[in-house]
Amino acid sequence: MKRIMPVLLVALFACALVVGWTLIGHSQETQKQTQKQQTPQDQQSQGQPQMSQEEMAAWQKAATPGPNHAAMAKYVGKWNGTAKMWMKPGTEPMTMTITAECDTVYGGRYLVEKNEGMMMGMPFEGTAIIGYDNLEQKPTLVWYDNMSTGILFSMGTCSEQCKTQTYTYTQKDPMTGKDQKGKMVSRAVDDNKWILEGYMIDQAGKENKTMEITYTRG
Repeated sequence: MKRIMPVLLVALFACALVVGWTLIGHSQETQKQTQKQQTPQDQQSQGQPQMSQEEMAAWQKAATPGPNHAAMAKYVGKWNGTAKMWMKPGTEPMTMTITAECDTVYGGRYLVEKNEGMMMGMPFEGTAIIGYDNLEQKPTLVWYDNMSTGILFSMGTCSEQCKTQTYTYTQKDPMTGKDQKGKMVSRAVDDNKWILEGYMIDQAGKENKTMEITYTRG
């Protein structure tokens, strides 16, 4: 399926249309006769904006929040998280508590989740931006935190009306410098509880659980 235009390009294109239409409006009286004599081919060759009603409708449909975006809005608010982290398979997990605050932005198109806590005696901050791509019909995830300088991006899959979201990704292992595959699974238990699980995937394709966070509404 075709990918949706990047938000920045959409905004720039919309601004261009507004400016173009404003200039045309100011000179409408003096150009009225000339415009009547122009064919659509002439207008297109002169660089005037050309968009059919069908194209505009398709664009608006792709950009309009839908049921999956409405479902994200249920997570707005403050959350308390209990985290378990496994440094190696078969070892006892480290535990930590975190807090998260979620809010929607840009008319409900994205959910921003900000996490704070202590990890190995150091302050931890991490932010997730969660969306749903109408054209791809898949959930999207962006993650960044103060424990690295990288940004993780993944386009995932949904099941159970997107109550369960699965994301796979590849990032550099800071200890080896090699690519490391991973997976995250987010499961909504109900409107007041959800669980996030993290896995590292070895070269043989085996998944090793490295993280589990249980969030309850604050």
